[in-house]
Amino acid sequence: MKKEVCYLLISVWLCGVVNAWGPLSHYHFARSSFSSQDNSLWDSSIKQGCDIPDGVYFVNWSEFPNCTMNMAEFHNGITAGYLVHFAMSDVGQKFSSPTFSPLYFSLGYGSHMIADKVGFYNDGGYLGPTVQSYVTFFPFMTAIDSYFTSVDNFSTSAWASPEAATFLAAFTTYYASINSQYVGYTTEQVVACIMPWETTLNELVLMADLQRQTKYYEAALVFWDQFNATTWPEAQANLEVATVCAVNAIDYWSDQILANITTPEQTYSDALKLIDNMFSAKMCTV
Repeated sequence: MKKEVCYLLISVWLCGVVNAWGPLSHYHFARSSFSSQDNSLWDSSIKQGCDIPDGVYFVNWSEFPNCTMNMAEFHNGITAGYLVHFAMSDVGQKFSSPTFSPLYFSLGYGSHMIADKVGFYNDGGYLGPTVQSYVTFFPFMTAIDSYFTSVDNFSTSAWASPEAATFLAAFTTYYASINSQYVGYTTEQVVACIMPWETTLNELVLMADLQRQTKYYEAALVFWDQFNATTWPEAQANLEVATVCAVNAIDYWSDQILANITTPEQTYSDALKLIDNMFSAKMCTV
């Protein structure tokens, strides 16, 4: 009983710090999208990219005094596009190593931004247009993560490596050189911003795994379903439709940004239009 109370208290504390799909949901979407292009994308680099946008969000929301990175700059779909282009450049590729891929990292980063747009879509998004209450939203998000751990055999480990922090710092210097509204950050400044999220992330993963073992997520996802599901198969179908929608949007964005035909601004705008069209065509809801 003491153990369950401890996890409940952790859950209540975390209710105020998360504003997105859960970390394992983001990883599942990225794996579902990029695995069709290259199986080697199933590595820690892509997961780190999926995780870091919420890491920056978390420390800004929590007002960590050691973080100077601007949330609006880094939880941002346009920034993600420039990150991919930097990863594809000769300078960006210099940060490649046997344990870190700048390109996989950047694609994971961008997939996070696109999936959020699908989940929080204003009219019919699976997560709803806004977070009305973190007290109810947090366990909903964790139940979704738990479900994805039951259907996708992936590792829940890996967090921001020193290589990822160094690469991201180099990107900020590059980005500041082409956009006067942004500033560059040192590796130490990046680390100060993203590392506080690691402890929270591990707690999120732990709670999702506990739910997976008991299949609690089935009842939870029926309870929180906003599309009138009354049974687990109905709730599961609603989540899977939203998943396909998110993956399709990620596929489109990643194909366009890798082709490097238009600017990251235009690519992101086109991806948002695609999302609008998919929702209008009822492709993202049952």
